[in-house]
Amino acid sequence: MEYIIKFCKIPGEIKCERQMLMNRSDYRKIAKTHGVSIKEVKRDMQEAVNETYKKPTFHAKCVYSEGEKPTVDEFIDHIARRAKSGVK
Repeated sequence: MEYIIKFCKIPGEIKCERQMLMNRSDYRKIAKTHGVSIKEVKRDMQEAVNETYKKPTFHAKCVYSEGEKPTVDEFIDHIARRAKSGVK
């Protein structure tokens, strides 16, 4: 999962428009760069979200979700909106 953290810290990698969430080419790029499958990338990202929500912090609770915990897309959307607004 280390490659997911690195990806999220690369400036400009996260698209900052709500309509432009992670798409297949984004997953493919991450998978290819790190020598894993797209399925592994998606699984690892969801595992990271799931782990975070075992004991959610105040900031984790601020992420909009239709369920008990956000999907990867909901989580990335939240990060992208924060990055676009300049909130750290």
